[in-house]
Amino acid sequence: MRYLVDDLGVQAYGDQWMSPGYGRNPLNGHEVALLPLGVGGFVVADPLDRTSIHVRPGVYMPNGSWDAVAQAPDGRIYLTGVFCKNVPLFVWNWEGRQADVVAELPGMSFFSMDLAPNGCVYLPEYGQNTLIRFNPDRKQVESCAKFHAFCTNIRNVFCGTDGWVYLMGIDYSKGEKFLVIAYNPDSNRSIAVAAPPESTTASPVAWGSLAKDADGRVLVAQSRWGRTHWLELRCGALHDTEQAAIRLTPDNRPLAFRDGSYIVTV
Repeated sequence: MRYLVDDLGVQAYGDQWMSPGYGRNPLNGHEVALLPLGVGGFVVADPLDRTSIHVRPGVYMPNGSWDAVAQAPDGRIYLTGVFCKNVPLFVWNWEGRQADVVAELPGMSFFSMDLAPNGCVYLPEYGQNTLIRFNPDRKQVESCAKFHAFCTNIRNVFCGTDGWVYLMGIDYSKGEKFLVIAYNPDSNRSIAVAAPPESTTASPVAWGSLAKDADGRVLVAQSRWGRTHWLELRCGALHDTEQAAIRLTPDNRPLAFRDGSYIVTV
């Protein structure tokens, strides 16, 4: 089998790529790559048109955005950062080359974010072990959940099409134990997701191996006979799902397009 390797020519001058993500251009419907930069905002790369847009934050962030870049259902792209007082939350509406500040966040350790189907932005604050929510309609920032009963820190967040919010928790009081937490915004309650039963054909779930594919499925990885088997999270529980339909790259990232291609950064 022959594969086409195409150099898109997008370079991060004086910066570094963080974890790439999946997006869609609302102006033409193209699938695009959202490429966070260590300091200078993010790049939107369109592999079909072979074009890219470098969007910079409207306020300088000395420690950058890390992986906290995500797209809203209406197409707008949000960005935030880490390790500075009153971390700003930015939004870009596909006009110009600058993301504007829409809110200040109560914390300084936002390593990831995701958006719910209703457009709310969810951001885990790692140091405070708290989930922050921004409602764009009300321009309101609030602390919606704390997780001290489950773990010492939360980091990654993925919003499901079911309206639930799924997070990776780390409990350093028990060594380095990973767990998956499901938060239901309707009831404002959180639960620890039960792991599937172990068997001779399935090793323990690699808890913390959370991913979200390009179709919006929130997934957990399990090893079966040396191969990765994905279980889908829906309504706070794990469910079997059709493996062939999952759109992830070989390194389990969501940047896989409908034609089977994907982007890597070097």
